[in-house]
Amino acid sequence: AALLATNQLDQALARQAISSLSLADNTESLARQLIANSADTIKRFQLQNQLLRHTSDNGGFSDVSGADGTAFDTCWAMNALLVSGYDNSSTVEGTLAFLRDTQNADGGWGVGSQSSIETTSCTIEVLSRLKLQGWNTQFMLSPASDFLRVLLIDHTESALSNEQLA
Repeated sequence: AALLATNQLDQALARQAISSLSLADNTESLARQLIANSADTIKRFQLQNQLLRHTSDNGGFSDVSGADGTAFDTCWAMNALLVSGYDNSSTVEGTLAFLRDTQNADGGWGVGSQSSIETTSCTIEVLSRLKLQGWNTQFMLSPASDFLRVLLIDHTESALSNEQLA
């Protein structure tokens, strides 16, 4: 009986977690929902509109309406919008200007001047999708790829060095 009660509790908690995820109104959650529901025309349209309400004045996307956009929220939002077939050129132009203005000197994106692998990789995906659609993104893609390449080389050399010490 205790095992049955525990299993029912686990199922109830799982249902609650799934329900709260689908109700979450942050950019990443909306983007994930949009990607998952892109085949459903009505839901896709609703989620695209919800996500577009996260567009900030600086051309990026943010978790909170009226806040400055972040590279992380922008890459999640644009990936989802592009995957779902959204192609409004003024939104794309605003996003490209935002990404151009927020690309760090090392070629990556992140929080402030601290580039991250995750945000840079996500942004590279957005820029690659846009490049396939004919947008000029190469001037941002090349330094971003170099950023990741340098990190990979540094990580590999560090791992080899640690291996030799062992």
